[in-house]
Amino acid sequence: MSIVPATFDQRLLAQSIDITFLLPFLFILDGLWETDSNWFWAVCILLYHGYAVGMEASALKATVGKKMAGLSIRMDNGRPVSFKNAVVRNLCKWVSLLPISAGFFMIYLRRDARSFHDIVSKSKVVSSSE
Repeated sequence: MSIVPATFDQRLLAQSIDITFLLPFLFILDGLWETDSNWFWAVCILLYHGYAVGMEASALKATVGKKMAGLSIRMDNGRPVSFKNAVVRNLCKWVSLLPISAGFFMIYLRRDARSFHDIVSKSKVVSSSE
């Protein structure tokens, strides 16, 4: 099995799949709260991050989108991502958005294709081809 860094396009595809996967849950929440309510958006953010942290720290080492795109997350040393590292990784995604998503576009500039939140959490998204 060869391990190579996931490209920006692969990661974007995985993110799109994850959002599509979560949409039915958001529609259910939409029925419970008005969408202009701060509670609605807070619950949506918690749902997304809870899903991402739970899946990345699980035995799957990936969200549904990452798994479907053939990607997984590992620590720099090759070990599985811990719950703590998954939390740090997902909290740092907010920092990656500032300014103008510069933390995400680091993937294009770095040979190892890591973003800001990957570096801070000492993790990497890899494409595994068997």
